[in-house]
Amino acid sequence: MIFLSTSYSRDLVASLSEKGVWMQLLVDAVESCGGIYMITADHGNCDDMAQRKKNGEPLLDNTGKVAPLTSHTLAPVLIL
Repeated sequence: MIFLSTSYSRDLVASLSEKGVWMQLLVDAVESCGGIYMITADHGNCDDMAQRKKNGEPLLDNTGKVAPLTSHTLAPVLIL
């Protein structure tokens, strides 16, 4: 995983951790009813969160900060 900064790292980990808690509640509820589940996502963005130049260096915005990558990446997405 590539993070832009320490604050991005903390925010990302906190966000993913919270989502994990909610996903576990959902899985537990489905299993308690004897159901089955499939978990996936339509895309991933945690694998690279910065726009990049052709040489791989992060692209900077007009304020000098790393420009965030907001488009979908081509990284594979798992199905659980």
